[in-house]
Amino acid sequence: MSKLIAKSLISDFILTLLTSFLISGTLVYIIHVLAAQYSPDDMGLYLISRRYIGFFAPIILVGGAISIPRFVAEEVDTQNAYNISFSALSFTLMMLGAVSIVVFLFPLGISRWLFSGVATEYFVYAVLLYLSGYLIKTIAVGYYRGRIEMLKANTLNLFGDALFPLFAIGLCIRFDLDIYWLFVLFGCSLILSTIPHWYFGIVKAKFSKTTIQKLVNYGGPKALDGFANQGMLLSGPLVVQY
Repeated sequence: MSKLIAKSLISDFILTLLTSFLISGTLVYIIHVLAAQYSPDDMGLYLISRRYIGFFAPIILVGGAISIPRFVAEEVDTQNAYNISFSALSFTLMMLGAVSIVVFLFPLGISRWLFSGVATEYFVYAVLLYLSGYLIKTIAVGYYRGRIEMLKANTLNLFGDALFPLFAIGLCIRFDLDIYWLFVLFGCSLILSTIPHWYFGIVKAKFSKTTIQKLVNYGGPKALDGFANQGMLLSGPLVVQY
């Protein structure tokens, strides 16, 4: 039995490592293609927007990338485990709703604050969609990691972070779309990649305030760590921008 567990862990580790290499290589290729196809201003918008997403995601998700797998792993019952991811999704959508209200009320001001007036106010909407897709995918991946279904977790990451983005870039190049549509397609691709996860269990899913409290209590301190780390990475581009 112990040998089977060890073999499974090794295979999951190798699969995750290979997936990470593929995604990293794809991201490098994406940056190379973007640098060739878009202007320096558009390239700067792409890079700093990715930093903003990494900066705000841990706070909106309240450390869910760590807390969701942790509590899902404790559940023996599959439906109860799924309810954790559904509760996290519901809470995240409420948080995103609050953020969206602010963005839709002050798009021009937020655009000037985040991008120094380089981007149009509509670009903020595209970044918000990308952030939403990123958070929704993170919750689904967290569920699969908690269930130790690493093949599904890695497949979701591969499609959401590599294959669909490559397809989106191909569309943008083919139809000569600007950086705004690239982020729209990125966000849509991340959301679409999670549809199989939500489709098959959402009918029976139940929202739990207690679950949210557990996730927030456990994930809150981790969110602050992520916020601080991403803040350090973001500080350099912000200094250059301003």
